[in-house]
Amino acid sequence: MVEMQVHKIGLSPDGEALVILVDVEQTRLMAIVVGTYEARSIAMELQGEKFERPLTHDLFADTLAAVEQVLERIEVVKLEGGTYYALMTLRGPDGVLRQLDARPSDAIAIALRCGAPIYVADPVLAQSQILFSDLEAAEEVDKFRELMETVELGETQQGSSPPPTAQDDEATETEDEP
Repeated sequence: MVEMQVHKIGLSPDGEALVILVDVEQTRLMAIVVGTYEARSIAMELQGEKFERPLTHDLFADTLAAVEQVLERIEVVKLEGGTYYALMTLRGPDGVLRQLDARPSDAIAIALRCGAPIYVADPVLAQSQILFSDLEAAEEVDKFRELMETVELGETQQGSSPPPTAQDDEATETEDEP
């Protein structure tokens, strides 16, 4: 397993929402296509923006705390047919570890809220990684720069792109209410 961090979240040139993960040594990148809602939720957490009422990922993190479960880690464990699979490892007050199947986008959003580390299995990373050393070829550098320039929703530490606003999600939230 390789520890990864969310580097950037945004949109691909095709309009798909992406989470860009980078290993802690910053030698490898990996992109995962995610849903728009999950991308917004992750971007809001990265930017420290809070919605007036808890979003689904906030509610799940709060529920874990209320039932005394600690999210120890999340792991992206499989890539099959273009679909990524993840596991969330929880530790209860009894010390027993339990694993839950999860979509990587949800697992990442919850891990950020719980302060849990993100890991990617070596075989998954081998299939989908972009090595910084491979980016030395001019053609690959141009492709990578083009991709990174189009990723616009939000960034981690150095980002200047604004995250989506809570107003974007407000209409969706109020539609569900009675």
